[in-house]
Amino acid sequence: MNVNKTSVIYHEGIAEYDFGEGYSLRGDRFPRYIKLLEEKGILSRPDVELLSTQPANDDDLLLVHSPEYISKVK
Repeated sequence: MNVNKTSVIYHEGIAEYDFGEGYSLRGDRFPRYIKLLEEKGILSRPDVELLSTQPANDDDLLLVHSPEYISKVK
């Protein structure tokens, strides 16, 4: 049987990623999301894998964003 997997990509450093109050991508949400997935047993399922990664560097970002956009976000 072929099992399709769902990958959840997470790194603890993402908690520092925060555009401020009122913005949906606030850093405090990510650790709470992972904790909820753990509490619900989702991360223990055989069809779900938790992957860790490293933050992208500027060369990585330049593959999909302009230098101007990267500067503005920084």
